[in-house]
Amino acid sequence: MPLSFSQAQWDELAQRFPFGTTMHGIVVHVARFGVFVEVDEFPEVKALLEIIHMPYTQAEPSAEPFHPLSHPDQYPATGSRIEAQILGWSEKPGDVRLTQLIYSQDASV
Repeated sequence: MPLSFSQAQWDELAQRFPFGTTMHGIVVHVARFGVFVEVDEFPEVKALLEIIHMPYTQAEPSAEPFHPLSHPDQYPATGSRIEAQILGWSEKPGDVRLTQLIYSQDASV
């Protein structure tokens, strides 16, 4: 995270963009466990979209209905624009999680 946030600034961002808020951004890094996204609304923070929160794919119509992504080649590529929802904010500044799946606010993550 290039800029540091005070706790008050971080708390304000979390209140402004609560759980489930739809965000748009660009994938800036691909890792084995997911992708980091520069979110349009707060580009100073690189949000994490883990593979467990990416939509499942269907390899071919005759295969099992859907399966999770399993290799970085299947993830959104660096430079791709994506849409995702806020899954959660860490209490301390620096960590935002995204999802592309549908969760209720009561879900544990």
